[in-house]
Amino acid sequence: MKPSLLALVSLVALAGLAQPAQAHPHVWITAKAEIVYAADGNVSGVRHHWTFDAGYSAYLTQGLDKNGDGNLTPVELQEVAKENAQSLVDFDYFTVLKVNGAKQASSRRASTG
Repeated sequence: MKPSLLALVSLVALAGLAQPAQAHPHVWITAKAEIVYAADGNVSGVRHHWTFDAGYSAYLTQGLDKNGDGNLTPVELQEVAKENAQSLVDFDYFTVLKVNGAKQASSRRASTG
């Protein structure tokens, strides 16, 4: 078999094995964590601040402007904020707290306020 014909047959065979491309949308965030202290000086919690990228924010807020004024109010954003915060609970907010190398339990409470 000629090399060019062999190459063509190989290419056709490989094309038959090809799978459709599947993409997963990426969400870029800026995340900050703030240690919260109780009056006695002990750590009482961690406050997370998450800022989503403009593309994901635009996608996420489609259809939320119920009054059509072009501005999203806290009331219009409340449900999506609650849903996003609660979905992070299952992943411990991507946070692992350790004291002397030992993982600490978390209350896993979501707050959007």
